[in-house]
Amino acid sequence: VDDKKAEKIINKYQNYIEVSRLTKKKNELTAELGKLAFTRYKNSDQLDAEFLQEEKVIALLNEINTIDEEIIEAGKQIEADK
Repeated sequence: VDDKKAEKIINKYQNYIEVSRLTKKKNELTAELGKLAFTRYKNSDQLDAEFLQEEKVIALLNEINTIDEEIIEAGKQIEADK
């Protein structure tokens, strides 16, 4: 059995699983951000610049951005394993 080939296959599928996990997490965060935006709009009939400056909104946007970067890295690994 070729250990290197087996390891490459394992890594490839681990990266696919990682992309799937990260995508699920990103979808959860964007849904949370959307709920915040909707609630804010519903309560005041507008979304203003202050909304984007709120600590929770900034934290969500930063976390989404970090996940995007992780997805890109995992995607690069998938491409490298082809």
